[in-house]
Amino acid sequence: MSYLPLIVIGIIVALVVFVIERRLEARKQPKPHVLLQDWGRQVLTEPAARRWLADRSPKEMKALLRHMRRFGKRENFDVYMLLQDKFGNDEELKKRATAVMTDYLHAVWQRADMQEDLHAHLFFAAYQKQPKRRKYRNFNLDLYVRLIQAGLVQTPSLTDSIMASEKKQQKTAQTAILQTADRHRPAFNQELKSTLKAQAESKSDTDQAASTQTTAPLSEAMTASA
Repeated sequence: MSYLPLIVIGIIVALVVFVIERRLEARKQPKPHVLLQDWGRQVLTEPAARRWLADRSPKEMKALLRHMRRFGKRENFDVYMLLQDKFGNDEELKKRATAVMTDYLHAVWQRADMQEDLHAHLFFAAYQKQPKRRKYRNFNLDLYVRLIQAGLVQTPSLTDSIMASEKKQQKTAQTAILQTADRHRPAFNQELKSTLKAQAESKSDTDQAASTQTTAPLSEAMTASA
C-alpha cells in the first residue's frame, strides 16, 4: 500500500492551515495607514497638526502613506522601517530617519492648511465685492450664527431674530460679517473656514433644501446662544 497520497494530502492540509494562520495573524496586526496615523500623532508637536492628522479618513491616510513611501524610496529608505520599528538598537539612525519623515509629514500638513486658508481667502474676497448676491444667502446666516456662538458678534434679541424679515436678517448678517472681518480677522478666519467646511460636507444632502430659505435655524441658534 502506497502512503504517497496520504503524504500529499497531509502536506496540502498543513499548507492550508499555515496560510489560514498567517491570514488570521495579519488581521490582528494594525493596518499600515493606522500605524502611520498613530506614529504621526506621536511625532507632530503642533496641536493643529495632530488634529488635522486625526481627522484624515482611511482613504486619505492610505494616500498619504503612498506619498511618504515614494518620498522615502528616493532617499533609499522605507517608512515601514519606522512604523514597524525595524532599526533594532541603532537609535541614532532611527532618530535621523524620524526627523526626516516628521519634516515631510509636517510639510504635507502645512500645505493642506495653506490650501484651506487660500480657499477661504479667495472665497471671502469674492464675497466682499458682492455680499448681497443670492448665492450667499445660506453662507450669510451660517457664518453669522457661528460668529455669534464664538462670541465675536453680539447676540440679537430673540424678538429681533424671530420678527425680522429675511431681507433684514441678511442685511444684519452681512454687516456683522464684514465688521468682524475687519476687527477680529484671525478669529474670523477660523469661523470662516469652519463654515465653508461644514457647507461642503453637507452640500450633497442639502442641495434640494438650499433653495428654500427659512428663518427657523437662525431663531433656534439665537435661543441656544442667548
